[in-house]
Amino acid sequence: TRKMCARFIWNAYVRHSGNLKLLSRYSEKYRKSGRTKSPVADISVDDPDFDAVLGVVESEFMELPDGKNFEPDKTVTKLQFINWIKKADK
Repeated sequence: TRKMCARFIWNAYVRHSGNLKLLSRYSEKYRKSGRTKSPVADISVDDPDFDAVLGVVESEFMELPDGKNFEPDKTVTKLQFINWIKKADK
């Protein structure tokens, strides 16, 4: 699924960068500010993959297909996954 791809790519990217604080960057920021509404319509701030989804979208490794939804449960092709990995590897 798109959510599993985001989790894999973001974790690999963060671990490669060595900055493990990125793993919880977005959720901590939202908690501290008191914001409860996610900028991505179909990913809750409380979702365990919130940081991964925001990370891959903000870093432009993956996109919001319609500009506001991530479509987390949508299946992906091998080619899509490879293309996202290549973007993250640059």
